[in-house]
Amino acid sequence: MKFLKTSRLLITISLVGTLWLTARVALYTSKRKSFEDVGATTTITAIQTRVTQRKDPPVLATGTYYADHLLDDQRVPLFRMGQVKRKPTVAVGIPSITRNGATYLLETLGSMLENLTPEQRNLCVFIIYLADQNITNNFEAATKELYSRYNDEFNAGIVEVIGPPEYLMPDWESHVEANLGDKIDRARWRSKQNLDEQFLMSYIIRYVDPVYYLMM
Repeated sequence: MKFLKTSRLLITISLVGTLWLTARVALYTSKRKSFEDVGATTTITAIQTRVTQRKDPPVLATGTYYADHLLDDQRVPLFRMGQVKRKPTVAVGIPSITRNGATYLLETLGSMLENLTPEQRNLCVFIIYLADQNITNNFEAATKELYSRYNDEFNAGIVEVIGPPEYLMPDWESHVEANLGDKIDRARWRSKQNLDEQFLMSYIIRYVDPVYYLMM
């Protein structure tokens, strides 16, 4: 009798686990399809996607809470313009942030595109990450010149521009402490740089899936 009860319990647990896993896979597939179905735009379009905001850890926090880069929602940018081809040979990530009003983005992208042969253009894509935290207010304005200058590349699926995800903002700075002799401003700058690089690489690996990844 004890053996039968134990067997029934194990079967019940197995069925519940299977149903839970099936539901999670269906939800994951739905989220992935809804994001990937957004095609490359021929006009400047800011795509806003709601993602889960990080909260205080639950009592029984799972591993993905502390490694939230593994969660699919955390790799969705708030804004996106264009869509590069999937599974290229090389994906080049270009993080960009305004420094004292100066920007080198147009020159950097132009230099790389102009020196590609037609064969190389078929192998490479470029994903630009506008990492300024206030970009949510002026994403369309910030991308207008990019789209105007590289219209053909956007339409050909060679260039894509993304903004930051919601989970990087707005209170990450409150968790940064000065260390290793650095001032707090420098510690925050380095921390933001690490967050930006991690997000860009994670996004490209997840949604572009290149053979090789190069970050400028």
